[in-house]
Amino acid sequence: MAKKRKIEVEKGNSSDSSSVDHKDDLAEKYEDVSWGVWARRTYLKYWYVVGCVFVDLLVALEIARVGPKTWSASLSVFVLIVLLVIEILFYSFIWKDLRLPWRK
Repeated sequence: MAKKRKIEVEKGNSSDSSSVDHKDDLAEKYEDVSWGVWARRTYLKYWYVVGCVFVDLLVALEIARVGPKTWSASLSVFVLIVLLVIEILFYSFIWKDLRLPWRK
């Protein structure tokens, strides 16, 4: 006859900060919110990222196409980095829950 296996899991300390963060994440994940709140928190963030990637690729490829062959690649990489920094700052301005090193 087959023996049943018992899986034992050690219970972590309640003072551990990762368990507190995990409980907060679960509460936020399953929080009952309206459609508008969900759209602002989640849905629009994804479309913002998709739009930024589209604009970044469009600008970098257009600079590479139009610019002179000698320095168009380096200019497009530089412009891409500048656009990424601006987009991250704008994202953190719109959605203030982004944890940046200089924001406490």
